[in-house]
Amino acid sequence: MAPADPASGSGGKALRVVASREDGLCMRLLALLQARRVASAIGADYGFLWPETDFPEQDKHNVGDPALIFSAPYLDRHLVPAAKVQSCVPILAHAKTPLDELVAEARGPGILLVERPLPVALPNEADLPSNADLFDAIDWTEPVRQAMAAARELPIDPASAAIHIRGGDILHGTCSNSGTYAHKAVSVFEIEALAGRLAKEGRPVWLIGQEPDLIAHVVATNSAARSLDQTRQALGLSDVAAVFFDVIAMSRMAEVYSGRSGVAHLACQLGDARYVDTKGLDLALHPADYAHDPLAAPVYKDVSGNLKSHSYYKLFYLTEPSDWTTTDLELARLMLRWRPNGQFAKLMLCIMSAHFGHWDEAEALAVSVIGPEPHEGWPDVVVDHVMSRYDRMPKQLIAELAPARAEDHPACAFLAACARPKETSKLPSFAARHGLALSEALQQHLARLAEARR
Repeated sequence: MAPADPASGSGGKALRVVASREDGLCMRLLALLQARRVASAIGADYGFLWPETDFPEQDKHNVGDPALIFSAPYLDRHLVPAAKVQSCVPILAHAKTPLDELVAEARGPGILLVERPLPVALPNEADLPSNADLFDAIDWTEPVRQAMAAARELPIDPASAAIHIRGGDILHGTCSNSGTYAHKAVSVFEIEALAGRLAKEGRPVWLIGQEPDLIAHVVATNSAARSLDQTRQALGLSDVAAVFFDVIAMSRMAEVYSGRSGVAHLACQLGDARYVDTKGLDLALHPADYAHDPLAAPVYKDVSGNLKSHSYYKLFYLTEPSDWTTTDLELARLMLRWRPNGQFAKLMLCIMSAHFGHWDEAEALAVSVIGPEPHEGWPDVVVDHVMSRYDRMPKQLIAELAPARAEDHPACAFLAACARPKETSKLPSFAARHGLALSEALQQHLARLAEARR
């Protein structure tokens, strides 16, 4: 496909490739790089959206004010007001999208939207600038430039491996009350095993990212492990600049191990580092070795309870119910022990207790899961995980509650019915009949469903 004329849009509109992401900083930057590459390939202009968000501070997404990242002239030139992008514009969503067809369609509205930072076949690929060159050509703010320059001066052995530790929203914020993104946050046990394996290979191991208490623990117990935390603090970097510092540092290493974090992916796009997904590693973690609660040891006293809870969950989260053992039940209890107000932890233990026939324990947990008592984490696990059309709890899990008899264990039966869309209209009367107290979020959701049926 020949490069398009950037001024060839219908009605005199110049074609513009616009990056659009609503999540974390590095996923937005990856989409921006993709938009730049596509624009270079087809001879078009590029820009980007920067949606406002209400992410809480503990999410650590660093996407508030783009003026902290990009220079004022760059924003004037490339930041696209959301009002200019209509929902009908073509979207470059995945690698199978025929680019030439999308470009032809985009000439009407004058915009080709890039939401997914995935590779596509581009014309003249070999002649396009590298991602690193495109990244360096962006007009960053001075604090960001200084942070990246400092990272390029670090004495890093090119054979080093990085382990990027993801916490933030998955452990403490807006995605912490379900198992949807569990794979992205690496557990304490995975990090210790991986750092130990890399150390035996004689390689420097850099622990980078969130959860500083865990990083400090591993550095203190593994002679090959290193941290950038003190260097970052000595430089006085802002939270935003620190992300760029970490990205450039990891880009200079041989490998980056991560649970699919955007920071790690961006680092590998900017250098020669090989990306390794920790989900595919066999770290020989045997659940039975952890059922005695090793994270209760004093050496882990500074590691957050949320991370401890998550670490026990990851030991059984991929196991099918048919393969559950009483060891998995003990791990689920430890999951709740370290996050006692965690609604998702209560739900998982409820399901597993039912599986092993401990229906009274399951019922008590189910009452708490659906009830009005305050829970730690967001969103509501019943509304946004069990009942959601987009993020429904795996059927084989919630099905463990299906044998519950309403007259004996009504809360368990209620939860099981929540996963069956055809029965949601009966849930309010079921709850009233059995005296079940429902959370405000659940009451509001059921009212919305009732309104939609009218």
